[in-house]
Amino acid sequence: MTLTEEFNKVNIGKQIWMAENLKINHFRNGDPIPLIRSENVWEKSGDNAKPAYCHYGNDPKISAVFGYLYNGIAVSDSRNIAPKGWHVPSDEDWKQLEIFLGMKPSKSEKTKFRGRNEGGKLKEFITSYWEKPNKGATNESGFSALPAGVRGYLGDFYNLGFNACFWSSTECKPQFLWMRNLDYKKSKIYRDRFLIHHGLSVRLIKD
Repeated sequence: MTLTEEFNKVNIGKQIWMAENLKINHFRNGDPIPLIRSENVWEKSGDNAKPAYCHYGNDPKISAVFGYLYNGIAVSDSRNIAPKGWHVPSDEDWKQLEIFLGMKPSKSEKTKFRGRNEGGKLKEFITSYWEKPNKGATNESGFSALPAGVRGYLGDFYNLGFNACFWSSTECKPQFLWMRNLDYKKSKIYRDRFLIHHGLSVRLIKD
């Protein structure tokens, strides 16, 4: 993907979101984001605060459908993972989305699984992507969330088909960012802090 290439996008309330998981291998200035395959090198990248991305299971065919996984260091890098006109959503951007979908503002401030069916409104309902039961999935928002899984801080891969996990840009304490998780057994949205060594999906939002 080039610096100027557009993404599939969707209007949700007053926001414009990507309607696909990010697949970009460079920062805004053109500097490459390192592709890390080795478990050991991935772990060391986190320990040494080095940005990185990967393909789930080191399989580019999976990434072609589910997008890349990025460590939180790449998300926070001052060179900016988002092309001009876009940014990684803040925790507040995510809350605005959740509230538009029906979550009570007081609930949006909580952690763990919150709300009722807001997560289902974000999840792609095609069963070839999500494991059953993919509870509550309607994708009525058009967000089309895909369960790209996670790369752990030790470099292991897990939960493809089971979880869609997305970074926010908001630091909640040193080396931790707020994130969102959609689960195949839940229609709610999970909010918690996550160590930046992990690899998660990224959705951008328009400035």
